[in-house]
This record gives sequence, C-alpha cells and structure tokens, in this order.
Amino acid sequence: IGGKLLTNHLKELISYRQWNMMDEFYIVNEVKETLCFVSPNFPKEIADARRCREGARWFDRNFVLPDFVETFRGIVRLPRVLQMEKDMEEWDGEER
Repeated sequence: IGGKLLTNHLKELISYRQWNMMDEFYIVNEVKETLCFVSPNFPKEIADARRCREGARWFDRNFVLPDFVETFRGIVRLPRVLQMEKDMEEWDGEER
C-alpha cells in the first residue's frame, strides 16, 4: 500500500464522518504524515488499546485544522487526560 492510496482512503473516511475533505489532499496528507505510524507489534498494540479508554492511550492525538487566516498548518494537540499527565511530569521535573 502506498502513501497516496492511504491518503485517499483517509479522505473518504473523514468525508464520511465529518466534513467533505475529498478536495483537500494537502490537509489530509499533512494529517497522515504527522499522525500515522507503523507499529512494530500490531496485535499487542491493538490489545493494549482495547484495554485503555479513549483519550488516555499513548498514541491518542487531536489534529486541529488550520483556519487559513492566522495559521496555514494544522497542529497536533494532546487529549485533556494526556496533557494533564504531561504537565504534571514537567511540574515534577521542575521541582527537583
């Protein structure tokens, strides 16, 4: 499977669920390149993901679309639970 096939599949999935992204190759490609990864142990990762709740898994991320007024690139944001954990780790590191 090549990158363009995956991008086109993502465009269809996103368009089916949310907005019509069929003409937005650049944005969907940016999402793919930023967030997609290859798992070295796919069955284990799937089993681990099913045990954790959504938003608390190490790979959960939100992609914020650009508004094309102030920003022209999307940004990746951690879900609230993971952001709080990251902030607490950084705070603990500063205390030491």
